[in-house]
Amino acid sequence: MNLDKSISDLSKRIERLDSFDDDSNDSNHWRGKEIIPLNDWIQLRGTSYALYYFPDNFDKFQTFLTEEELKDSDEQTRKWYSEYLDLMEYKRNPNYGRAKCFHCLLSPHQDDPIFIGTNRLVAKGLEDSKDDNRGNPIQYPCHVENRFECPYDYEKGKGLDTGINIGNLFELARMAFAVEIVLAVARKDTSQEQLTCFFFSSASSAPFRSSFSLPFILVSWLFLYY
Repeated sequence: MNLDKSISDLSKRIERLDSFDDDSNDSNHWRGKEIIPLNDWIQLRGTSYALYYFPDNFDKFQTFLTEEELKDSDEQTRKWYSEYLDLMEYKRNPNYGRAKCFHCLLSPHQDDPIFIGTNRLVAKGLEDSKDDNRGNPIQYPCHVENRFECPYDYEKGKGLDTGINIGNLFELARMAFAVEIVLAVARKDTSQEQLTCFFFSSASSAPFRSSFSLPFILVSWLFLYY
């Protein structure tokens, strides 16, 4: 078939370029495999040749593997993917750095019009509650969008001293997303259930009832927790 011939020709062309020791790491090699242009590697994708090379760039559609895909893959593929990500880390690849920021609270991808903006509210809460002695503002959405150039990675000596723990930004994003899902479900549910909360009046010690929606309680808990 023409496809098989094209793949074979491409593999032979790449092999002719390989004049280095298999175990060397240099600008053209990593962990004993040659680094080739992303577009060339895409032509090998899905074939047995793909695992013999590393693409020189990261593409979230062509080179990214989900946890489910990794779980269903063999050991050779998992090892290849781990070494490929190590390469992207080593080269501080900006496309990979952008992908690593995707689930951050401050990521532009979280500022989606289908959401009500819980991430923005939480980011505003962080700005209002941080130490007044720290003069570095928190920007939302973040305009850097590259984990390797994160402006808040102060602990590694790279960023601004905002007093923010990077791990907390990802944890807060997960919590905010959960709240968004609950709110979306509540908007669709015309018969939204109400949670009945019982409180005791300090004056009369008599219980009184007050109804709060589940989304309201979750949002309130989110802000009180942090």
